[in-house]
Amino acid sequence: MELNNTKRKDRIIHLMKGQGMIPNYLLNSGISFGVLYHPVVVDRELLIDENVLTTHVYVEGITGSGKTSLVYVVQDGIFIKKLDNPNATGSMYIDPLTNGANGLITRVLHAAKAKGLKATDLDYFHYMKFADDVPLGYKADHIPGLNLLYYEPGDDLQELIDSTMSIIDTAIPTSPGGAVRMEKFLKNTFGLLLLDNRLRSEEGDLQHTILDAAKAIKSKAFRRGILERIEPLGLDAKPFIDFWAEYEGTDIKPETLDAIETRLNIFAVSPVLRRVFGQASMIPLTKWLDEGHIVYVDLGRLSETAKKLISCSLTERCYRAGKNKRKNKNLYILMIDEVAQAQVPCIPDITMDGRQFGLGLFPLNQYHTQLNDKIRVALLNNTGTQCFGKLSGSVAKEASNASGNRFSAAQLEAMPTSVFGLVTQVKMNGEMVKMNTMLKSPPPYIYTKQGKIADYKNELEMRQARIDAFIAIKPLIERDFQSVAEIDAQIKASFGMVDESKLDGDGIAMMQQEARIEAHNQVMNFDMIEAAKSAGLAVVPDFN
Repeated sequence: MELNNTKRKDRIIHLMKGQGMIPNYLLNSGISFGVLYHPVVVDRELLIDENVLTTHVYVEGITGSGKTSLVYVVQDGIFIKKLDNPNATGSMYIDPLTNGANGLITRVLHAAKAKGLKATDLDYFHYMKFADDVPLGYKADHIPGLNLLYYEPGDDLQELIDSTMSIIDTAIPTSPGGAVRMEKFLKNTFGLLLLDNRLRSEEGDLQHTILDAAKAIKSKAFRRGILERIEPLGLDAKPFIDFWAEYEGTDIKPETLDAIETRLNIFAVSPVLRRVFGQASMIPLTKWLDEGHIVYVDLGRLSETAKKLISCSLTERCYRAGKNKRKNKNLYILMIDEVAQAQVPCIPDITMDGRQFGLGLFPLNQYHTQLNDKIRVALLNNTGTQCFGKLSGSVAKEASNASGNRFSAAQLEAMPTSVFGLVTQVKMNGEMVKMNTMLKSPPPYIYTKQGKIADYKNELEMRQARIDAFIAIKPLIERDFQSVAEIDAQIKASFGMVDESKLDGDGIAMMQQEARIEAHNQVMNFDMIEAAKSAGLAVVPDFN
């Protein structure tokens, strides 16, 4: 063979650091992560055992490194196994944007169609979307309920109080001094409402929501009615009765009351937050975990605060449901994209004890330097599988160290798109040992309604594929969640109008951000939807 026109160094096949052959008896069962990245061996699929995935996965790579391609191949594997076996691994994928989750729908529909199934046949598949997406013709008229104060039999009261505080503190931080002043009032308010919710759950009544918290603090009559209801609970109720007895004859200081109302009013001012967290109901997460349901959470078109609140709430709920209520320990994968946006304090706890109840954490992020110290240490040092894509600068060096120097910093800086350095665990001679290699995930293509791969260079074809995906799964969303009309009627019956004068800078900023998002939607609607119509593509009617 003549290679005279090729430089000598390019003629020599060589392996990069960490790149090597994998024996056929290793990484040959479980969930696919892609194929071996090797100059000679091609199409060698790399599968990671479900037992290993209970020790968690951490994926890191800059924007454009190919993390979405890895998400797609893993989620494909999970769904295809579910089609063949109802008891197979389930998962929840939290997407801070829309394209990832929406693109996955097209692949789910394609795989289901190959089995002769329609979207409405998929009882174990759910799609959670919270906001309108005008460019894609989607109207969010059925919204999931995430009642932060929802009580279920067996719940630990203090754990629920701490969880609610954790979610709010993570998503809506305040000054340390303010936090100290407000914490005792908020905790005693949440405890009061949760105890009443315990009684309401037994009686089949609608439960309190976070929207009732400000009312419980401000209105003595409202609070007194709850205190009388919970008094028969004895010792469980005594701490809250004693706390609020101090304020029966005196008023709460105006500055304290204003600070609390300012913080809680954020839930009432935002239409999205009001409808999500103001519902008396709660999605059946324990059932979904036990039965291995597949859930895609689309946070596209939301404010940053709304994204944090929803993703933190879901993470906390999955953790508590897994720890306290699951009937089995089958693997359930919780995949959180851009985890820096959801740095809920329970993440290190999941890495420590999630394996005991089958909850496998699978966060993806750009840089570990975006994470707080506790979460960064947990994800770099307490995860059984790590995937490092393209990184840069000092982050690449730190990631190299975290990999045990299995991949050099220079190598990580030069990593091709959709190629990852993989560090995982395998069983050899009866013991679990670490091993490493390099993998490549296939492109994150999406399917058209007709079953062909959409041309990523054809913007209108890609958009039409996404529009069709939303049309196909709309019946599932309507099946699973309450309508906006029902939600609003329920809230109006039990709540009231928002006092916008109590908003601070953060609350005003949220309103402005949501206004900008809506304005952007309208511009996108004019520019994109009209272009699609003029090109002869079918478009869902504009709901505005």
